[in-house]
Amino acid sequence: DMISDQSKKIIFVYNIDSRLEKSSNDLKAIGNIQSVTGRVSSPGNGIIVLRNYSNSMGVFDMGVSPQYLPGQIKYSEKGEITSLGKQWGMDLSGIFKPLDLSKKLAMGEIKAAFIFGENPFNETENFKLLSSFEFLVVNQMFIDQTSREADVILPASSCIEQDGSYTNSDTRIQKSKKIFEPENGMENWKLISGLASRFEPSGFNFDSSDDVFNEIKEVNRLYRDAEDNFCWNSGREISDPGIVLYETIIDTIEQKKHSMLYSEEYYNSKIRYNLKRF
Repeated sequence: DMISDQSKKIIFVYNIDSRLEKSSNDLKAIGNIQSVTGRVSSPGNGIIVLRNYSNSMGVFDMGVSPQYLPGQIKYSEKGEITSLGKQWGMDLSGIFKPLDLSKKLAMGEIKAAFIFGENPFNETENFKLLSSFEFLVVNQMFIDQTSREADVILPASSCIEQDGSYTNSDTRIQKSKKIFEPENGMENWKLISGLASRFEPSGFNFDSSDDVFNEIKEVNRLYRDAEDNFCWNSGREISDPGIVLYETIIDTIEQKKHSMLYSEEYYNSKIRYNLKRF
């Protein structure tokens, strides 16, 4: 009765990364409720989708998932793939293709990996997936289970030691300024740029994090007008072809969640534990 009364405003708050009280397609069901009750695009109604980490949306926009290119470009968008390839000066059609990363890991087909700031070996079950690596490079701030498995460790700088930007869950872009110089002598973007230049010397000649941000604006269709405190999703309708509603199925699973992010693990083990003692 409450939901059917269209004079009432309804807002769902949903953490897509939480493992508590989840079922298959529950987020789609929430969207259906808002749609069939006429609350889509109606002021005072909506869905607030939260993430566990400050830049979860940003890394997705940049192509962290093997299912998408930067700008959430899908396999079916041949024109967008060709356009991005021209901007980068390469043919992406043979590089960007459907990939089941979990299956390839399980079959032992991936022999080398570069892990940035994550600690997948913190979860015992991941050893089965990651045991086939013949060469592992880890970019990490602290010694952890994953860095102990590495063949090469490259020291990472923290978020307060480098300039950059991040995109939060409502697609708001926020600039971040470093407080002091990195202890390792190099910001993370410089390290990545230096490694990448060994493979493509002409494509990674950035002089600052602003240069990186400017290229994001050039090649990422969601960030063309991006500036500090800008939301790329602002004012768009759901039917807008510029927005990709990506698939998300979260089954009911074990609630225990291991820490994969090194900064989160460091806080839980080194700081939070000591605070509890007082």
